[in-house]
Amino acid sequence: MAAATTTTVRAATSATTTTSATTAAPTTATPTTALPTSEALSTPPPTPAPPSSTVAASASIVPGVGTTPDDEAALTGARTVAAALADGDWAAVRRLDPDEGRTDAQLETAYGPLTDVAIVPARITRAHGLVDMRLGLVAHEDDPGGPATALLCAHWNYDPATQTVDRVSSTRLQLQPGRLDPASVAPDLARTCATYPLR
Repeated sequence: MAAATTTTVRAATSATTTTSATTAAPTTATPTTALPTSEALSTPPPTPAPPSSTVAASASIVPGVGTTPDDEAALTGARTVAAALADGDWAAVRRLDPDEGRTDAQLETAYGPLTDVAIVPARITRAHGLVDMRLGLVAHEDDPGGPATALLCAHWNYDPATQTVDRVSSTRLQLQPGRLDPASVAPDLARTCATYPLR
């Protein structure tokens, strides 16, 4: 877990698809192990998450770029909607992202395998009253073939006036077996997602 056309991904795990401005429903895809750019993400051995990580039940913020206290509300909004997607709380998803128009069944199909998400801030800017967030996502899933980790780039906007999050677009970079420690890929993911071409 519309008229605009953009590059998106389901549940932070599906192959890149062209669909609406919200995250797409799932498609079956062969896992990839390389970025669609010339630079591949390194995957060092798992390391403990840094003590400064902000952890929720099923979503966390892993340090990426330097953030400021002014970014806290937007990152909390992003973490809250990510947790709702991982927890299967579709009512909360719609409340936090009013542009989400899928049914409970469609959201379950799209996000059912998702168990938890780590958010890596890559670039945060402000324009027209919105907080523009370019994020890396490390999404853990329970897939039919076993645990897996999807690495994604996402473009989300936070509206401080309404405290809502517009999940504009996202795309999957890699799907790897097992559960990667988000801290081990955060630096490369932040660097890649800061400039990744998303709507």
